[in-house]
This record gives sequence, structure tokens and C-alpha cells, in this order.
Amino acid sequence: FGIEDASLNLSNRLREGQRSLFLCSLFLPEPYRSAVIAIYSFNFEITRIRGLINEPLAGQLRLKWWYDAIESIGTGKISNHPVISQIEQVIEEFQIDPLLLLSLVEANAANLSPRQPDSVTEMLEQIDKTSGVLYRLLVNVVDSKGSDNAVSAGYHIARACEISRILRSLASDANTGINCLPRDICRREGLATNDINKLETSEPLEDKIIEVIRVVVDVGIDELLKGRRFRKDINPLVRTVLLPATLADQDFKALKAKGFDPRHMRPRLLGPGPFAMIKLWWNA
Repeated sequence: FGIEDASLNLSNRLREGQRSLFLCSLFLPEPYRSAVIAIYSFNFEITRIRGLINEPLAGQLRLKWWYDAIESIGTGKISNHPVISQIEQVIEEFQIDPLLLLSLVEANAANLSPRQPDSVTEMLEQIDKTSGVLYRLLVNVVDSKGSDNAVSAGYHIARACEISRILRSLASDANTGINCLPRDICRREGLATNDINKLETSEPLEDKIIEVIRVVVDVGIDELLKGRRFRKDINPLVRTVLLPATLADQDFKALKAKGFDPRHMRPRLLGPGPFAMIKLWWNA
């Protein structure tokens, strides 16, 4: 692949796999857009592994390949995989720390056998190791100085966006025995993982499911507000790279309007709806 061919390949793949993030990236000017797409693509490749394997060991082996590929950057012996080729360009052009990329791989390896967080605090700590690091990388691309305000905003927005994803994936995760909702809140409301499977039916939701989701939505909204407090203190490019916050905001509002039933959330593969696209354009 030439550089332009590789970039186009990544853009097309991201558009198919994570359309919402692809559309958000289009509001960035070059060369930032291609760099952000490369990082999103890297994250897409390593996060989707969990859904492709039946045994954690198989996932560990796949992630080991990505870990080794990042470690080989700068040695002259890197893989010709288009994602790795583009990541090498990003590291060189924007002085990105490869250790952040390696830590992202390690965190996803730990998530191959995810455990239910004991509390909201632990849930947020888990998010910081995955989405938090992802947004740290994105912020570093558009803010070379890595200002404290920009980094802090990125971590809070990452938490809000990941909480939105968790709620969107509740039914499919529960079907495979995964429950990412805080254990203490679930216990307080008497909610078991099997109860979440009812999201795959058309039955009305029980109050205990609604209450747990409501509490988690409130956590997501709180993180969103914390991130937006930095809006006036960060440069416009950082605000643009944090545009997915607008989509998380729309998700939380939709959940509140629909009685905290995640079955009414718009499928991400369809991308943002017309109103959400207008919001993205306005916030950009």
C-alpha cells in the first residue's frame, strides 16, 4: 500500500465498522483527520477481537501480534499491515508515545475475560484503561503540548462515550454472560445477569432493570458535564476530536425519553440520525 492507498483503506474499513466515529473524524482538517482515523482503526482492530474468538487464549495470540507489531515500529522491520503502516506515520509525525498504544493492547487483553466491576468507581477505572487511553491518544494528536485541561476533558468524555456503548451492548453482552454494570448497584436492586437477557424480548422492562440503567445513565451524564466544563479552556481541534460526546449526549437523552430502555437506542452501524448530524456540525 502507498500512504494514500493505506489511508483510504482505513477510512473505508472504519466507515463500515464504526460509522459514527468515522463521521466525527471528517470534521477534522488534514493531517489530523488521517491520524485520528488511523488511531480509531487500530482501536477497532484490537477491540473487535473479543467478538471473534471462543477462547481467551486465541484472543491473547491475536493481541500479541498487534503488541509485537507496535514494538517493532522504528526497527525497520515493521509489518506491512495498513493499520501499522499508518500508525508508524502518526507516531513519527505527531510524536505519539508507543507505550500508550501498547497499554491499550494490554487492557484489551485483560478484557478478553471481563469481570463485572464491583462499583461505579471500578467501572470508571476499567474505562480509563481502554477508552481513556484511546482519547488520550486522540487528544495528543491535535494538542502536541498535551495540556492538562485537554487530557482531563478527554478522559471524562471517554467515560461518557464508553458508558453509552455499555448500555447499547447490554443485551448482547448478557447473552454471553458478560455484565459490565456495577455489582453494588445490581445487588441493591436485585438485578442478575439473567434478568438483562429480557432486553432481547419485547416484554416490558422490570423496575429493577430500569433503575440500574437510570443510575448508570446519570453517571454518564455527570462525566459528560465534567468534560464539557473544559470547553472554553481547550483549543478548537480538541473540541472537534471530542465530538463523539455529542452522540453520547443524544443516547442519554433518548434513554431518558424512552423510560431507560436501551432497545430504543439507534443502532450505531446506521450512524448518527439527521438531528445528531446537525448537532455534530453545530458543535464542530
